[in-house]
Amino acid sequence: MLNPSRLLVKFGQQAVLLACTVLTLMILPFPAMAEVKQAGVKVYQSWGELENSVPDQSIHAFNTQFPDRQWWESFHDPQLTVYIQAAIQNSPSIQIPLHQLEASRALVRQAVAKELPSVNLNPSVYRLGLPDTVTQQLPLSNNQFLYNLPLQLSYEVDWFGKNWDSVQLAKKRTEAAELQSKAVITAVLGEVSAAYINLLRTDALLDHQQQQVTLLKQIATLETSRYQAGLLDQQTVLDAQRNALEAENTLKSLQSQQAIWSHQLAIFTGSPPATAQQLERRTLLQMELPVETPAGMPVDLLTRRPDILAKEALLESARIDVKVARKAFLPTLNIGSLVGTAGLQFSKLWDWSNVLNLQNLLLNQPVFRGGQLSAELNYKKTKQKEALENYRLTVLTGLKEVEDSLSTLKSLQSQQDATQQQMQMTQQKLALNQSLQQQGLIAKLDVLKSQSELNRYQQAVLAQKADAAIATISLYKALGGGF
Repeated sequence: MLNPSRLLVKFGQQAVLLACTVLTLMILPFPAMAEVKQAGVKVYQSWGELENSVPDQSIHAFNTQFPDRQWWESFHDPQLTVYIQAAIQNSPSIQIPLHQLEASRALVRQAVAKELPSVNLNPSVYRLGLPDTVTQQLPLSNNQFLYNLPLQLSYEVDWFGKNWDSVQLAKKRTEAAELQSKAVITAVLGEVSAAYINLLRTDALLDHQQQQVTLLKQIATLETSRYQAGLLDQQTVLDAQRNALEAENTLKSLQSQQAIWSHQLAIFTGSPPATAQQLERRTLLQMELPVETPAGMPVDLLTRRPDILAKEALLESARIDVKVARKAFLPTLNIGSLVGTAGLQFSKLWDWSNVLNLQNLLLNQPVFRGGQLSAELNYKKTKQKEALENYRLTVLTGLKEVEDSLSTLKSLQSQQDATQQQMQMTQQKLALNQSLQQQGLIAKLDVLKSQSELNRYQQAVLAQKADAAIATISLYKALGGGF
């Protein structure tokens, strides 16, 4: 029987032999063991973790805080901030890309694992049914069992950097996934803000529209009385009644829009639509618009847009993918070692005579695969061209979105100034008519018509304020989450 201590020494010698071989090969330019830690799966549990998740070695200068925490606070609406934070924590649209990022990091870890040696313990038992002609010549029975307890070590020598390129490819795709998750967050936060502002707009317009319905009904009643007195023609009465009906239809449409925006805001914040009626909010009049934006924006602000940076990372990953496809034509070299025991009797499995060891060196050179490797290379080249066009399209789209938002803001500012002047003149007209009515010089009907006209201008001012807020949000999104 073999002394257990001698058996451990034997196993140790084989393990040291293989370890020395592997360490010698790893002197070549292979990735350090720190890559394993660097490729660990990371699950983001909080907003702060996601903000600081971009690694320092990223090729992108993504050092600014993402997204700008202050941009939605520039509206000075605490309730909007509440919904923004609720969306960050609960929105499925944000959680989905974060899980995709987690999966990408797992793939990096998988790619790094190919750079390391593998160790496998493969115990096995074989039953041999021997023919009589064999058992008559050898001292064996017809049924024999072969017991194996091998420890197998193997390592692929990455001479041409195939596995290293695969690691870089996985890391670049992970970088793209991280940036894409930030692009989704920018979009979702913009949609939450837009839904909230549209809800405030609808609330404000509903209040004024209810007043408008009341005024137009009073006007229609007075017009009918004057018609019955023979002071007006029937066409004027019909127009007044039609205006009142149109105002009621508009009121019902606004009520429907209010429900829709409430449902949308609830979904964005991770709540069921049934809770939409419980959504707290302030008024549009209480909201302050951000400071006036400059006439032009530096183009370099586009370089912090996560979707553009994501497309850039995907373009770089496509280049590496072509490199990997080219190296598939090159040979692979594997070294291995097997140390273990084997025997026909389990009780004698630890005998010195049953100890075995095996070292092997395997070279594999692709010769003919039916054009598979060439087709794969052509496919990767085509995907690289596609990635380039996607990158160019994203950049052009980003420039267009910035210009569109700036043009919309500039136009709305001019419209607001004109509408404000018209509203002020209408207020002066209403004050004059009220004074004339008190003096008995004009009828109440003229005052009601002035009130209805002023109400329309007030609605227009509120709608333009909401449009300006939404255009500002669009500009924030176009610039990657802030000015």
